[in-house]
Amino acid sequence: MADHLPNRLEVRSAALETTSRKQLNFEEAEGDYRRTVYLYERCLTTAALYEEFWQRYARWMMAQAGKEEVRIIYQRSSCVYFPILRLSVRHNYALLEETCGRLDVSKVIYEAILAASSGERGDRNTEQR
Repeated sequence: MADHLPNRLEVRSAALETTSRKQLNFEEAEGDYRRTVYLYERCLTTAALYEEFWQRYARWMMAQAGKEEVRIIYQRSSCVYFPILRLSVRHNYALLEETCGRLDVSKVIYEAILAASSGERGDRNTEQR
């Protein structure tokens, strides 16, 4: 049986990921806040479904600006782009809210995760992107 040959979309996607990582590495090393934010935002317009870039953006922003900006990043990623069962982004969002003392918000996030996972156990594979 022939090996899987990647289609053009898969090749383009892999190239986009590699290019984005290299550009982000460069801009982060340069230390220009505005240019790095711009690049992250530009990267996320084409790679919004990649958790890796959202997580990286949140980690970088935490080191730069603080928790309010990171909250906005997590809200955008978990409420707009990822289904509830994509746990890593949503879990980190809940942890951030806990560290900020917003226990009521973190509790709502955790409850939503639990409710979705208990109701969707059979459909877990179809729910994840």
